[in-house]
Amino acid sequence: MAVNNIQKDQSADQSIFNKYKSDVSFFNETNNEDAGTKAYINATAMDKSQSLSPDYRPNLNILKKQSFQIFNYINETITSIEQILFKIYLNQTITSDLSETHSKLWEEIRKYNDISLPEPDFVSFEEYKYAERSMSTIARRFISEFNQVCSQSVFSYLLNFRSLLKAMLNEAYYIKNFLIVNFQEEYEDDSQKQVAIQFDAWAKVASQCTKRIVESITSSPSEIPISELGKVTEKQAVEFQTFFSIRLEAINEEVVNLLNNLKREYVDNCSIFYDRYLKQTLNFKINIVSPMELNYYTTTFSTACPSLTGELMIATNVMNANFGMVLSDLIQRNNIIKSKIEKVFDLVSQKRKYSNYIFQLSFKGKSKKIIIKKVVEDTYSSIYKKSYINYNEQSDLTSDHGNLDGLDKDHHPQYLLRDGGLITGDIILEKDIKIDGISPSKHLHTGIDGSQRIKSTDIDYETPRKEKTIDTPAPVSLEVSSIKIDITEGGTPIVEAILDIETKENDIYNYEYEISIYEV
Repeated sequence: MAVNNIQKDQSADQSIFNKYKSDVSFFNETNNEDAGTKAYINATAMDKSQSLSPDYRPNLNILKKQSFQIFNYINETITSIEQILFKIYLNQTITSDLSETHSKLWEEIRKYNDISLPEPDFVSFEEYKYAERSMSTIARRFISEFNQVCSQSVFSYLLNFRSLLKAMLNEAYYIKNFLIVNFQEEYEDDSQKQVAIQFDAWAKVASQCTKRIVESITSSPSEIPISELGKVTEKQAVEFQTFFSIRLEAINEEVVNLLNNLKREYVDNCSIFYDRYLKQTLNFKINIVSPMELNYYTTTFSTACPSLTGELMIATNVMNANFGMVLSDLIQRNNIIKSKIEKVFDLVSQKRKYSNYIFQLSFKGKSKKIIIKKVVEDTYSSIYKKSYINYNEQSDLTSDHGNLDGLDKDHHPQYLLRDGGLITGDIILEKDIKIDGISPSKHLHTGIDGSQRIKSTDIDYETPRKEKTIDTPAPVSLEVSSIKIDITEGGTPIVEAILDIETKENDIYNYEYEISIYEV
C-alpha cells in the first residue's frame, strides 16, 4: 500500500515539483543537480586553521567576490523555490476569509490596472507575490490567509524557507554594498580586518544555510513505519491525527515567530545597524582616530604638547572602545541569528514530519482537506506579474479605505457620523467658531451672525387668532401701569404701554391674551 502517496490529497500532478522531491513517495526521481546547486559557491574553501589564527585576514578581493556569489546563490535558490510554488494553485473557497481577500485583491488589481476579466476561480502564487508588492491592508490580510491555509500542507516548508532566504538576501545586499563603498583595494586599518573577518564568517553561515535549504527541498521527511501503520485502528488513527495537528499548529506558530524575528534583524534593523553604527564608527576610526594615533607614535607631538596629548589619549580610548562595542554587537548579532536559523531548521523538519504523519494516518483515519486545485490553463498569473501599483494614488503600506471591513458600524462612538449621531454632552465652541456659517453663541436671527434674518412678514399672526385650544378666563382686573406716547421722524405716532393683568388663578402664563388696538 502506497501509504505516502498524497496525489489524491493534493489533486495535482507530480510534475508540479519537477525534479524536487517532497513529502510524498512518488517524488523518487534521480536527484539531478539543480540550477541553484550549480550556482553554489564553496565559501568554506579557506582552511579553518587559518581563520582561527590571530593573524588571519580574508583577502579583500576574494571577500568582495564572495559577497556577490553569496548574494546570487541566495537569489537563485529563491527563484528555484518559487518555480515549484508557481505550479501550485489553491482552492479559493477553502475558507471564507481566503475567498473574501482573494476577491478584494482582484478588485484592487482592476482598480489600478486596465483589466476587464472576471475574478479567477483559483489562487496562484503569482497573486501571493503581487500581494507582497502591494502590501495594502487587503494584501496583508490575503498573505496571512494564504499562509494559514498552507500551514499544514506538505509544501508549507517551501514558504518558510523562502521567507528566510528573502530576509537573508537583504542582509547579503547590504554587506555586498558595504564592502564596495567602505573598503578599498587593501586594508586601511586593523579595524577593517576585524570587520572583514565577521563578514567572511557571515558568508560561510549564509552559504551553508542556503545549501541546507537546497538539500532539504530534495529530501524526504520522516515516515511512520509501514509495519506500525498496519496495526493502528481507525479510532487510534483519528486520535493521533488530532494530536499531530495540534502539535503541527504549535510548531508552525513558533516558526512564524522565529521568521518574524529574523526579518526584524535581517531587514528592519539591518540598515540602521550598518549605516548608522558600523559605517560611521568604522569611518570615524579610520579617518580621524588612526591618523591621530599615528601622529602620536611617530612624531614628537607628545613631548611638545603634553596637554593636548592627554586629551588625545582620552579621545582615542573612547573612540576605540566605541568601535569595540559595535564590533561586539556585530559578533553577537551574527551568533544570535545563527542560533535562530538552526532552530528554524529543526522546527521545519518537525513540521514536515508531522504533516507526513497526518497524511499517512489518513488512510485509516480522517482524510486530509484538499486545498490544491487543478488548473489546466492559467491566464491570470501573467496579469498579476505585470500589474503595478500607482504610487501617486496608493503608496506602499497604505490601502484604499473602502477595502476595510465593518465601515457601516459605529466603531468610534466619540465621532459623529456623516449621516447623523447622538451628542450626549455639552458642546463648547471657541470664540468666533461657526457651524455652516452660523455663530451659535451670537445666534439671534438678526442676520448679523451668519443666519437668515427673520422678517415681520414671516410671522404667522392669523393662526393663533383662528385656532382656539382652551378657554381663556376673563381677567379679574386690567390696569395700565405706564404709557408712553411719541411721534417718530416722519410723523408716525407710537405708543408703548405696560399692562397688569390679574386672573383668578394668578398665573397669566397658562393663557394667551390677544390685545387689539383700534385707531380712534
